[in-house]
Amino acid sequence: MRQHHHHKRKIKPLQVIALLGGIVLLVAIIRISNRWDDKQYYHAPSWNTDLTDAEAARTVFICDNKESRLYHRYTNCEELEKCTAAVKDITVSDAETMGRTECGKCRE
Repeated sequence: MRQHHHHKRKIKPLQVIALLGGIVLLVAIIRISNRWDDKQYYHAPSWNTDLTDAEAARTVFICDNKESRLYHRYTNCEELEKCTAAVKDITVSDAETMGRTECGKCRE
């Protein structure tokens, strides 16, 4: 009568590395997706989804006339100095809600 010997399967080092790599990758994916969910949930309540809370609340300056379509970071901007109406300070969020965009000269 022949006896059956069960051989223990040897785990190769590459299998261990592959398994650990898979676990690390899975953990990284879970952490990134959680971070993404947090950013979506805590986002500024502005229609412009590119604005952070701090940017949305930042004070900017506008020329208070009907023709003006820009907002300015600086009161000494050469474009804003051409304003013949009153210069008002408002938040970026409010300026963008009014349909205004950032002045290109202030961005330089």
